[in-house]
Amino acid sequence: PRWALGNFASRFGYHSEQETRDVAAKFRELDFPLDAIVLDLFWFGPDIQGHMGNLDWDRKAFPTPENMISDLSKQGVQTVVITEPFILTTSKNWQSAVEHQALAKNHAGQPRRFDFYFGNTGLVDVFNSNAQQWFASFYTRLYDQGVRGWWGDLGEPEVHPADSLHNLDGVIATGDEIHNAYGHKWAELVNDTLRLHAKDTRPMIMMRSGFLGSQRFGMIPWTGDVSRSWNGLKPQVELSLQMGMFGLGYTHSDLGGFAGGEQFDKEMYIRWLQYGVFQPVYRPHAQE
Repeated sequence: PRWALGNFASRFGYHSEQETRDVAAKFRELDFPLDAIVLDLFWFGPDIQGHMGNLDWDRKAFPTPENMISDLSKQGVQTVVITEPFILTTSKNWQSAVEHQALAKNHAGQPRRFDFYFGNTGLVDVFNSNAQQWFASFYTRLYDQGVRGWWGDLGEPEVHPADSLHNLDGVIATGDEIHNAYGHKWAELVNDTLRLHAKDTRPMIMMRSGFLGSQRFGMIPWTGDVSRSWNGLKPQVELSLQMGMFGLGYTHSDLGGFAGGEQFDKEMYIRWLQYGVFQPVYRPHAQE
């Protein structure tokens, strides 16, 4: 969609509805155009760990998200939310995911549980039609609430046990066999879900992992959690050119970099923003 080619407010992250509204107001006050605001994982939980998989608003921090989304939309600002394919055992949706057969399994036929940075988790089996229907229901609800941009993070998947068993509707494949197609299949799921509700509206699906052909699902890739340094900036042109050669034309990076030390390099930041002007998507990003 045209708004996806505009200016994004994005960082890790906006912690509350009030903060989100204040950021949009600050852009208006300073007369900077703003087309979208990107909400990282604090929209569904107050902490980095323990809440992934909730896939629903933390109403303490975002008491009236529907009103917020509507008010921002009236100002020409679309709301983009992050989702991940990991359903933590501590999340409010763990039992539902188990009951709906939505998770990759182990050899005993139980959900394949494992630990990673965010907690103890299972992985949505995006190849399985049962899992697809279950996962799609959350995107449908968010769409009905007014969300119009979709950020799929950690979709390589970031942690993917080799012995995870995925059910391709009768054909069983291991994590190692299916790993490289996971992000592609996830993007297809999101795209197909959105098309059911707005078939004439182009989707905006931002992901850091996909495959050949993922562009047909409205995917806008970015180059991942790049180093906040000159060495992080240096390969960005080459990376976008490479992805362009594979048909992924709408690529971008975390402008200014993301990961690394706290030292702020003003010149590097300016140069990265200048480079971003020549990418289709302009999304400055940062940690706190």
